[in-house]
Amino acid sequence: MTETTFSKYAGKRPGNYCDLPKIDVPILNVPDACVTCSSPVMVNPKWKRHGGDYLIHADGSTGHYVERPEYCTYCHAPAGHLTVSYQAWATVTTCSRCGGRNGFPLGD
Repeated sequence: MTETTFSKYAGKRPGNYCDLPKIDVPILNVPDACVTCSSPVMVNPKWKRHGGDYLIHADGSTGHYVERPEYCTYCHAPAGHLTVSYQAWATVTTCSRCGGRNGFPLGD
């Protein structure tokens, strides 16, 4: 059975500048290919213990910064579903697929 946004976030509190999903949709798999070269990526096990989510190429190759494509925090929808709004106090990403909003404050 596929996990949905409502089942995963039921009873959770949203963070500041965030709203939990408003539409119940299946949660997609997290993209696992590098934006630059399309090679598979993985979390660097050496850095995971430090609380970071630093990515490396699964085959160990180097030569450029490794990153995944942008996706929704809640349902993992691809960038085509996301709208980024820049406000004086926060930057907020809104997903048209699940209705969730993920934001972070801009410092004083």
